[in-house]
Amino acid sequence: MKRGTFRRVLATAALLLWSTVPAFAASEAIAPGVQLFESRRFEEARKFFEPYVEKNPRDAEGTYYLGRTLFALGRFEPAAEQLEKSVEIRPSSDTLLWLGRSYGQFAMQASIFRQAGLAKKCKAAWEKAVVLDPNNLNVREDLIQYYLRAPGFMGGSVRKAREQAAEIRKRDAVRGSLAAVTIHLYRKDDAAAEKELAEAIRNVPADSPASLGLFHFRLGTVYERQGNKALARTHYKKAVELDQGLKEAKEALAKLG
Repeated sequence: MKRGTFRRVLATAALLLWSTVPAFAASEAIAPGVQLFESRRFEEARKFFEPYVEKNPRDAEGTYYLGRTLFALGRFEPAAEQLEKSVEIRPSSDTLLWLGRSYGQFAMQASIFRQAGLAKKCKAAWEKAVVLDPNNLNVREDLIQYYLRAPGFMGGSVRKAREQAAEIRKRDAVRGSLAAVTIHLYRKDDAAAEKELAEAIRNVPADSPASLGLFHFRLGTVYERQGNKALARTHYKKAVELDQGLKEAKEALAKLG
C-alpha cells in the first residue's frame, strides 16, 4: 500500500488539538503541568511531565498529559507509547481517541511496512472508544473519516460511516448534518449535500451564528465544486458575516475574489 493511501485514510478532516474535553480532571500534583499544556507551552509542559511520569509511571493522568503534550510537539510515536500506558492503567474514551490519532499521525511518518498495522491500531482504538462512551462525537467523526477513506480490506465501509453519522445526528443535529454532508461530498453526491445543507440552514436556531456560518461555508464549497462561483461567493460571504472566526470561509472567499 502506497504512503499516500494511508495519508488519505488517516488524516481526519478536523484533527484539532483542542477539539475534546480532557479525559481527566487534573490532580493537584500535575496542575502546573496541565496549566502549561493548556497555555500551549508544550516544551515546558514536556519538561514537567517527563520527570513526573518517570517517578509515577502508574499515574494515568500523568501519562495521558505527557502523551497529549508529545502529540502537540509532533512526536507521535512516543505520544502513542504514553497514551497506551494511560489506557492500560485506566481506559477512557478520550484517551483512546488521542491514542488512535497518535497511531494515525505516526503512520504517516512510518515506513510502508508499518503503516497497515498502525492503521488497524488506529481503527481499533477509536472503535473501543465509542464502546466506552457512545456520546463521544469526536471519535465518531474520526471513524467516519476512516471508514470513508480506508480500503475495504482495512475496514473501510460507507455503510459504517453512515451508521456513525446517524448516531451523531441522534445526539447533535448540527454535527449530524455535517457528518452526513461529509459522506455525500466524499461520494460526490452534490445534490444530496446541497439538500442536507439547505435543510440544516432552515432548521438551525437563529441564535446559533457559528453553526449557520459553518453550514453556509459548506454549501459554498458545494456550489464551487459545481462551478457556480456566484452562489459560492454568496454563501462564503454569509459564512464570514455570521462567524468572523471562520478562517476557512475567509480563505475560500479570497480565492474566489
